[in-house]
Amino acid sequence: MNWPVFFPNVKIKSTKDLIIRLLTEQKEMTNQSLFMAIKKKFGISVTYQAVRQALTELTIANVLTKNKKFYSVSIKWIKSLNEFSHLLKKKYVDDFDIKIIDEKTKEIELNSLYDLGHFILYSFNDHFFDIDKKMDLYMFVHHLWFPFFDSRKRQLLRDFFSHNKNYIFTKNKGIVNRVFGVFYKKFSKVKLGVKFDDFFDIIIQGDCIVKIYMPKELRNRMNKLYMTKNPFNFKILDEFSDVTYAKYPIKLIITRDKLIAKEMKEKLNKLL
Repeated sequence: MNWPVFFPNVKIKSTKDLIIRLLTEQKEMTNQSLFMAIKKKFGISVTYQAVRQALTELTIANVLTKNKKFYSVSIKWIKSLNEFSHLLKKKYVDDFDIKIIDEKTKEIELNSLYDLGHFILYSFNDHFFDIDKKMDLYMFVHHLWFPFFDSRKRQLLRDFFSHNKNYIFTKNKGIVNRVFGVFYKKFSKVKLGVKFDDFFDIIIQGDCIVKIYMPKELRNRMNKLYMTKNPFNFKILDEFSDVTYAKYPIKLIITRDKLIAKEMKEKLNKLL
């Protein structure tokens, strides 16, 4: 990151950290008021010049914004912290493998379709992709995803869809996709059998583009399963369960780019 990270429960006494601590308690402060507060509240001897230099660097780094003489914490930086904490949770609590490629791009590796479904569901609900809450969703998938065995999770998905404008495009139009389409069509515009030349499944929300890579063996299993002519039997249900929990490395490449996202949405809109 090109800016300091604020840790609420860690005793850090850098001038920048103290400034951020003060601005989390009082929304706007001047250079002079911050200088006096650091000395009075933290008992630290600091020069006025050092405070001014720290404020200048934090403003250049977009951690703070300045309005006339008043400094406040940048909303953009707060959103970045939220995304960063979400990534830390996925890495250390949920044990997902995350690689931060650059400021705009991250790569996440999951272990199964089960992990993928839950990551996407909670990312939708936490606005991890749609940090500016544009409340739109575009998806291109080779097959419609099974909308969870658990009714509580299906309800979470329903709740999310009901607050968004959703557009879902599916390459395959076999009977399984038509059955799953009954669920998705209650909340989304769904188009099956779309000729779309892309190797990945794709999610676009706001300025975020998510490309999902599934290994060849998993894709082959899914193609065979979704192309069945008789999905209404226990053998197929067992296979859906098996393929959902089977261990396969699934990679997500998450990029934030306003222009590319806009162009991809326009391209998908032409397919409606």
